[in-house]
Amino acid sequence: MNQVITALAALVAIATILTAPAYAQTSGDSDADSMMMIPEGTIVYAGSLLPLTGVYSSVGVQVNAATVLAVEHFNEYLSAKDAGWELVLFQENTASNPVIALEKAQALHSRGADIIFGPAGSSRVKHISGYVNDNNMILLSCCSTSTEMAIADDRVFRVVADDANQGKAFGIILANDGIEVVVPYWRVDSYGDSLRNAAVSEFEARNGTYDEGVSYNPDVREFSVSIDALARIVQGYVDSHGADKVAIVVVAYDEIVSIMQAADSYPVLKEVRWYGSETLAQNPFIVKDRIANDFAIEAEFAAIQVPLGDGPRAQNVTDALSVPFGGTPNAFAYNAYDAVWLAGLSIERTGSTDPADIAATLPSVAANYTGGALSSTALNEFGDLAAAIYGTWHINATDGNWYVDSVISIDDESVVPFE
Repeated sequence: MNQVITALAALVAIATILTAPAYAQTSGDSDADSMMMIPEGTIVYAGSLLPLTGVYSSVGVQVNAATVLAVEHFNEYLSAKDAGWELVLFQENTASNPVIALEKAQALHSRGADIIFGPAGSSRVKHISGYVNDNNMILLSCCSTSTEMAIADDRVFRVVADDANQGKAFGIILANDGIEVVVPYWRVDSYGDSLRNAAVSEFEARNGTYDEGVSYNPDVREFSVSIDALARIVQGYVDSHGADKVAIVVVAYDEIVSIMQAADSYPVLKEVRWYGSETLAQNPFIVKDRIANDFAIEAEFAAIQVPLGDGPRAQNVTDALSVPFGGTPNAFAYNAYDAVWLAGLSIERTGSTDPADIAATLPSVAANYTGGALSSTALNEFGDLAAAIYGTWHINATDGNWYVDSVISIDDESVVPFE
């Protein structure tokens, strides 16, 4: 309940602090001369389907706020052009639960909201994708990265690169840091399995060795048994290779705090380095918990995630969200912001509110849009973000803030300091 209150309070704060810029036509926006017109007075309904509570709420509340912000900005863009129509957003909470996500998707469809922004996690996207495809809907997710959902010609668009790329980023940074053995520790779901497999495969391709590792059920909240098993495995590799050559790759959501609390009882787990999934970068619960924060610093915890958006509208997102959320917004907020613009500009381009028409033109709009929070929104053949650059996120031991230490390029496999 406190998380819901926090999320709602943040949205109220955005409304009070925001002085939205006036939006002129920018590169990638629709060309009025080539568009059909949407009838005067039309209201286009959409829904945000995001985790405002549950194990991924640390990200969910921020990307929901970014979605609300983008709808406000897009409507101001339409008003400045006297477009005569507007986008109205219904907000639903998935509670980080796939079953609830489907129920809420059905509820949105019944209310005429066939454009969905979200869900945030791949297991939720997977659970509702069939319903979306079968009911002439369209889904734009800011945060789902499982390779299992990289499907061509469906109605799921993901404004984020998939785990094949993040797996490469893990392989590159682990090899760059001189790691010889990786022990994965991950949640068993579409996202966890996908990223774990991609990471160890890419590490092995760079002459690394990996253990099968330890997995856990996403529904558990007590980690002493699995962490004990992890510690015993890690100890064996430390004895044979040395602590500086062994690393743990963890794929988790907000349960990472409980995981680190359990791991803190095992000295060997603080001797090796921990590398975390994108879902853990900028996690506010780690830095707020003394044990987890101290553990992350001692274990040199590095989370692999895209750097912050650096497109023309990125600063608008940063300015609007940094105050209510107490610091730099989560990187996924910038992806969520652009997802709204891609949908809105596709509606404008086609002059149609039919999701089939929107889906048909969205890849073209995304390929040419250069006015957003991201530097590029071009999509690949699966409808996922094509650009793939990652950063290593660390916690500053002095002030407790997250920062990007280095940038990992997928194309040339370089690792360079972040500037």
